Amino acid sequence: SNYVANMENIANMENWMRVFAANHAGGNWDSFGAQNEQNLYGYIGTLGTKYTLLMWDFNISIGLIGEGYTSWAPGQNLFYVNPSDPYMSDIYNTPAFLRMYWRALQELVNGPLNTANSGPLIMAKYNAFTANGLSVENPTVNIEPWLSQAQSSIASQLAAVNATSFSVNPGVIISNNVAYVTGMAPVNVATIWINGVAYPLTWTSLTTWSVALPLIGGTNNLSVVGVGSNGQPIAGDSGSVSVVYNGTNASPVGQIVLNEIMYAPTVNNAQFVELYNSSTNATFDLSGWQFQGLGYTFPNGSTLAPANYLVLAANGAAFAAAYGATNPVFDTFSDTLSANGETLTLNAAGNVMVTKVKYENQL
Repeated sequence: SNYVANMENIANMENWMRVFAANHAGGNWDSFGAQNEQNLYGYIGTLGTKYTLLMWDFNISIGLIGEGYTSWAPGQNLFYVNPSDPYMSDIYNTPAFLRMYWRALQELVNGPLNTANSGPLIMAKYNAFTANGLSVENPTVNIEPWLSQAQSSIASQLAAVNATSFSVNPGVIISNNVAYVTGMAPVNVATIWINGVAYPLTWTSLTTWSVALPLIGGTNNLSVVGVGSNGQPIAGDSGSVSVVYNGTNASPVGQIVLNEIMYAPTVNNAQFVELYNSSTNATFDLSGWQFQGLGYTFPNGSTLAPANYLVLAANGAAFAAAYGATNPVFDTFSDTLSANGETLTLNAAGNVMVTKVKYENQL
């Protein structure tokens, strides 16, 4: 459970899938995420930067024949991973991460695999080498034809699985005070905004999605927009739907509570604060709520479901090391919890919801 959230809590998965795509598209089987499961660098910053991958040893690639090695053929084995590593297969078989992978491949098809884009730079390098008396292969003989073949093969494989257009299903499922809006989206859609806000999104398959958002009493008119990885709406990827909610707007007072405060962990920087929604049927929208004492404001689209917990941590990597990577962190805060005690106040639109003053021990 929470597999996507757990992985994204510790690793920059968009980065991972882009690196995997670059190696596969280049025919490089000698890399982590491919056949040989090696030859990449990993990096975690001291300030809690999520685990990222860096390209390295990209030499068995782009049609290399010789030195005892041969790269994969253009567009070959796009989903081949080491069969002894089932956990890597799990990553590729998860819709959210699979979309990232195909999105990166699409970017390669439209970018460097198109020799109209990469050819001038390749030839400039070649001309510089030959002008300095170096004997190097003319890239028009093997390299550029290989890239063109890879572009054509990958583009056709993507077309076979991609959605042709963005759509919003007219039927909306309502559960308690939450609407589940669904539809289809091509892989270039990275997230979905509803009325300008990115509410919790689940990719139920490579091309199908579901967004959960709390409703208010009465008619809720929802504008739905597909957004690219650059954070900009994609032209033509939009729709709308109306939802009528006949329930009442529940108050969060007495429902959203401070459940646990850890100010003095045994692992350095593993401080955290945990909220709990004690309601049995109401999901609360925390967008814009301020946590005084943590220096934290909840971003738009933040929600807390009934009988669910929400953790804010000082450092995501330190939290995972101290309490396990399967305990997801919603976000990180910038202030430092003090062992001498302080006031923590959760404030929604000027209304104080919960306060803990002068804590001295873990609650």
